[in-house]
Amino acid sequence: MNKKAMMEPKDWFSGLVGIIVFAVGLIPLLEQFNVVNWGISEFLSAGPFMSAVPFILAVLGFYLAIESIIELTNSNHIGWLSFFVGVVIMAIGILSALQSFGIGPGLFGLDLPVLVYNIIFIIEGLFLMIAMFAMEL
Repeated sequence: MNKKAMMEPKDWFSGLVGIIVFAVGLIPLLEQFNVVNWGISEFLSAGPFMSAVPFILAVLGFYLAIESIIELTNSNHIGWLSFFVGVVIMAIGILSALQSFGIGPGLFGLDLPVLVYNIIFIIEGLFLMIAMFAMEL
């Protein structure tokens, strides 16, 4: 049996995280454009969740960067794109988190609207779902 063709639990976990992150970004967008009305965007735009979003982005960006390194070790070229996307998302999360602590508020100026966060979550989720398959190529 070819071991290379089998998906490992880390691959499934990456895909599951990708689906959840994708949904967290997509559902509020669909509610904003009146496609669905599930009331989830009210929870996601609440104060405690929105104050945690920069930290969540930093962690998810780091996770995508680690997953893309695994893609690169398998000689997969999409790993480079995933790595740069993960680093950019991690940088956005770190800079926003630092701004929430009052470190360099005028320097960074990253007061991003909720729409931008939703789009970042969608992009992150897509790349994590791609990583699920790309780690085994």
